[in-house]
Order: sequence, then C-alpha cells, then structure tokens
Amino acid sequence: METANQTNMFGGMLKVAEVIDNPDGSATVVFEADEDFRKGFKKHFNLKRWSQKKFNTFMNQAIESSIKYYREQEKLNKENHNGLQKN
Repeated sequence: METANQTNMFGGMLKVAEVIDNPDGSATVVFEADEDFRKGFKKHFNLKRWSQKKFNTFMNQAIESSIKYYREQEKLNKENHNGLQKN
C-alpha cells in the first residue's frame, strides 16, 4: 500500500509506505518522508537534526486525535439520524 499525503503543514512529501497488522489488533504504520518534509518538520519544531522519536510522537498524537474526532462525528451523526427518525 502506498499513498501520498498531498497537503501537510510541513511541505514536502509524506508517504504511507506500509501498514503492518499486529497480532493484538493494532497496526504499525511505516512512513517515508522526503527531504523537504524533514526540513519543514525540523524547522517547525526547532530541531537541528531529524528526530525519529519526535516524529513518532507527533504522528501517534495526530492519528489518535483524528480517530477521536471521527468517532465523535459518527456519534453525532447517529444521534442526529435517530432524532430525525423520531420526528
């Protein structure tokens, strides 16, 4: 699986190179970042060199935040749909 993120806050290209399903039901996502993305990321976080740990933390937080947002949207949609059915 290879997809390109066309818009990101750092510029450059960030690709999902691989998604590995883990036995516990979670997944490991392998990203590829080009040099422009890395430069933008370092600049944003005032880093002198690439930090894989910082990138991993950032991506984990972004993914968790997105999951939470979409779960809340799904809940609201169900509530709205159920409200419309009762009327």
